[in-house]
Amino acid sequence: MFSVTQKFSTQRQNRNSGIVRHRPNSKGYSPLNPFMPFWGVVVFSVVLSSCGSVQISAPSPPRGNYYNITMQSITDLNSTPYGVKDNIEAKRTLKVAYPLAVKKVLNDVEKTQKSNKVTKHDELIALYTSLVVLTDSINKSEAAKEVIPKPQDFQKELRAAKESAAEYY
Repeated sequence: MFSVTQKFSTQRQNRNSGIVRHRPNSKGYSPLNPFMPFWGVVVFSVVLSSCGSVQISAPSPPRGNYYNITMQSITDLNSTPYGVKDNIEAKRTLKVAYPLAVKKVLNDVEKTQKSNKVTKHDELIALYTSLVVLTDSINKSEAAKEVIPKPQDFQKELRAAKESAAEYY
């Protein structure tokens, strides 16, 4: 007679011996699933195309008066605690708006210098004063200094504009 363990081991052998195992052929896929290479190509294509389509967009430049937007961002940074969502938005806005504000005011300076207006010198002093105020506001704010570590200084230009105005009048 068979013992209990011999009986189970015999059944296990009989059960396993009836399974036909398919081995991959030389192309690397099983003959039972001929669509395997097709699905591999599809999955690879989807993954590859999704990786290429992900883009991190830069913040869009604010619209309007860049000088006022920059000053408002500095005010927002000073009034909100660190890490608040508004603070993060104000930092992004300041980072984008400050160079645009300086560029706009310098373009206005260039236009004013080329003009033949009687008030040309007064306008130049006002424009350079606005740039100096902007620089001072950034230098006084620790949060703004993190975003714009070295704002441009326009003290020399303001002094020169005042001297040329004094000579003119």
